[in-house]
Amino acid sequence: MSWMYVITLALSGLLEAQEVDSTDTLEVSTPPPPPVDFVFQPVPSEGRLILRWDGYSARAEAFRIYISKKRLDGTKGLKPSLNLKGEERSASLRLKSGEVCWVGVTALGKGGESAPLPRKVAFVQLSPDPPYVYTGEENAVFLRGAGLSWDDRVQVLPPDGVLVDREKQASSRRGLVVFLRVSADAPNGLRTLEVWDASCGAYKGWARIAVSARAQPVISDVRPDTFSLVSKAPISLTVLGKNFSPGAELLVGDKHFPTDFLGPGRLSVRNFVPPVTSPGYISIVVENIDGSRSEPWTGFRVLGPAPILLKFSPDTLTVGLAQRVVVQGKNLGSARLWTLNGGAFFEVEEIYRSDERMEALVTPKAHTVAEGRHILRLVDGLGQRSNPLPIYLRLSSTYIEPDTLFQGETCEDAKLRVEGVQPRERYSLSFALPGEEGEVSGISAEMVGPGAGPGELVVKISVGPDVLPKFYHLRISDSSGSIVGLAGFTVKARPKVLSVLDDGRLPVTGRDVVRIRGVGLEGVKFLTEPPCEGIRINRSASMDSLLILEVKDLKVYEAGVDTLWIVLTKEGKVFPETRRGWKLYRAVRPYPLAKFAYIDGGDAFPPQPVTDGWRWVMKDVEDARKVRLVFHQERIPEEYGDQDISVEVWKHPGVGAGPVRVLYLPSKLVRAGGDVALYVPFTFKVENWDTLRIKVRHNELPEYSYGGDWTRGMERAEIAIIVQDRSQWSWTFQMPVYTYRPGVAFFAPSTIYSTVGTGVKWEWLNEEDHQEDFGISLVGLMSHAPSQERCGVVRTFGWGVVMSLRLPAKGLRNLAGKAVSTQVGVGWDLWVEEGAKKGWFLMLGIASGMRVLPFSW
Repeated sequence: MSWMYVITLALSGLLEAQEVDSTDTLEVSTPPPPPVDFVFQPVPSEGRLILRWDGYSARAEAFRIYISKKRLDGTKGLKPSLNLKGEERSASLRLKSGEVCWVGVTALGKGGESAPLPRKVAFVQLSPDPPYVYTGEENAVFLRGAGLSWDDRVQVLPPDGVLVDREKQASSRRGLVVFLRVSADAPNGLRTLEVWDASCGAYKGWARIAVSARAQPVISDVRPDTFSLVSKAPISLTVLGKNFSPGAELLVGDKHFPTDFLGPGRLSVRNFVPPVTSPGYISIVVENIDGSRSEPWTGFRVLGPAPILLKFSPDTLTVGLAQRVVVQGKNLGSARLWTLNGGAFFEVEEIYRSDERMEALVTPKAHTVAEGRHILRLVDGLGQRSNPLPIYLRLSSTYIEPDTLFQGETCEDAKLRVEGVQPRERYSLSFALPGEEGEVSGISAEMVGPGAGPGELVVKISVGPDVLPKFYHLRISDSSGSIVGLAGFTVKARPKVLSVLDDGRLPVTGRDVVRIRGVGLEGVKFLTEPPCEGIRINRSASMDSLLILEVKDLKVYEAGVDTLWIVLTKEGKVFPETRRGWKLYRAVRPYPLAKFAYIDGGDAFPPQPVTDGWRWVMKDVEDARKVRLVFHQERIPEEYGDQDISVEVWKHPGVGAGPVRVLYLPSKLVRAGGDVALYVPFTFKVENWDTLRIKVRHNELPEYSYGGDWTRGMERAEIAIIVQDRSQWSWTFQMPVYTYRPGVAFFAPSTIYSTVGTGVKWEWLNEEDHQEDFGISLVGLMSHAPSQERCGVVRTFGWGVVMSLRLPAKGLRNLAGKAVSTQVGVGWDLWVEEGAKKGWFLMLGIASGMRVLPFSW
């Protein structure tokens, strides 16, 4: 028994050992790694696509990246484009510009390969229009490309100072419009716009834009700067400057010329012909594609025919003496300057001028040219010179230094040279006009003594303040009365200030214009006390009797000064009697305070900007009577300064009466940097067809000034509210002249009877004369109706619905001034006298009424 027991135990042990071995060799199913959810960031400038899956926490032996032209439904049949180690969590791929593909990342583990989560990548460069945006503005950029939608997400990289307004995005089949708000302090430079699909996160493309401050174009030179109206041949124009943009245009008046962009500092215009027909200067302006314009360049000359000299008589002149000459030629009407050897050595007083002939008193200036042959030319106002013509000059043996003085001026030691002066001879001096015998009063000369050199005399010359500024001859006569010499002498106009056409104040900042009226102001200059910058003379607007000074951003070189003094100078001489003073102040520009208007009671009235000439029509009298107008501005910039405003309301009745001012709000002071809200109550009565004109004015503060004409357009805004309620209720009086009743012949004589009535009526009025065009009324009627049972008439009472239409003769009105209308209607008898019969009837006649109810339909 024992051995059997041992065998049994051995067999059971063997079986147990076999069972244990069988369990160790069973295969267990291991799942693949979870899918890899990745993000990608295109880098268009480098042509790379960066993938990241930092959040992937599962362990993986390796990662594979697949790229396919078709959508990734799996990895079957695809070769991986890149293999990575299991610890890596990013990758960089090279893509070509314009490539559209699907990208997926898979993880490899013991259980196999995970399924890809594909992402669509459109590595497409979009075309932006325009390719730039400006700081401090909201810019609209059109991204040209296919497959873009209005709800796409647009991202700016780097985003410093640039925000995308997604609510304004709009798309079309050609692309997407993106609105970018760029802050004023945004750094300049290139930015990248990336377009992403908002629903699935697909990348759709990118574009590059430039951020910069809006730069105004500047013209520094134009070559050539002339155009000839004689040949009228088109020219090629080159404009030099800075801040030019592609697509810029050249503006001459209202005409636009396209340009060829040669760089930010050079433009070219082909076949340029100015749109003018007469010679003169024209203004040239460059306008960039963004609308910014340069200051006008006024140096371009349109030339006509140049002067032509044919004959000069006499051909010999004496230096220092005035002689009458005659010039013959062509185009002489445009001549403005006489030159000798290229210099202005003549003083000319014209007597007669035409295109072919000129007569003048000509004086060659003393001590400026040598004796002999010289070249004469005439120069027109545009600088064109005539052909040369030879003339001859001979020197006079008599001259005086100085040979010019201003009115009211005296020279104690003038030097007079007379050839052959006898020391013991007594000479007399007198002044006369050239060619005249008599002496000129007010100007005198007397001998002081002999001079330092031979033939020289020292003379005292006195010019009175009322002597006419002209050229005179100084006559030297000996004791016998014979004239032994003539010397030329010129009296010049002395600058005089008669009045100053302003309020005697100048702005420290901003602009202003000073107008000085006087005489002898042509060619003057000025000095300031204390010295300053920012004042210049407008030569084109000034004349001999008017001096225009333009002031812009004064810089006074002395602290604490409250008065600036200006004194006039001319030819290096200062005239103290012209000294005038101006008080300095801080300039204020009117700010458009009434920016928005709110009307309470008008449900359909949104906030509106108040601009001059704005109109609003109210079609309800009741709403017009509830109007409460509020002008509101949240903040006034500090640079505009304090403001003072007032409001007036004028009522123009619709009945034809004259306007009446019904409301005036006195001036309200608003400090700079603060808010303002002006409440305008309509406490006056408003009737139908009235027009209300609201005038908002900027008032000048006592310590400030607006500074010149340049702000006049901002000093007032006027708006109009028009009440046009075309519907109304009124009492009506009915007078039918014909009534038809059933059972009676339609045109029987017995159907014509008297009917009168009254009731309430709704009318639709005419806009021209405010009278009825159409109406519907409910009336009560009393008639003398024909009896159907016996001869005669009976009384009836009833009611009717009547439609009225204005008579063709619109001038027909009743005693109350209401329009008279035709009327047709139907009615029903409520009560009849014995012998009559109740029933319906038809009315035809005329009607009129008067308004009694103060409400509208």
